[in-house]
Amino acid sequence: MGDSVQTLPAAQLGADLVIAAISFGFWATREGKQIGQRAWWAPIAAAVLVGLCFAVPLFLLLRERTLRTSQRNPMH
Repeated sequence: MGDSVQTLPAAQLGADLVIAAISFGFWATREGKQIGQRAWWAPIAAAVLVGLCFAVPLFLLLRERTLRTSQRNPMH
């Protein structure tokens, strides 16, 4: 980690990414549980293992599928 924070811009970018990932984790957990999304944890794992550039679109895809399914089955 020493080389990645030697300059101020690198440290700021790293801090920004950490803040964005934590915010995404809270949002995805809350929203996923609220709409009844089964695999609400998958985008959070993807954010840790792959990155936010993959996790956010994955969450939105899963969210859209869940919302469309619940519209077809209003009893759910």
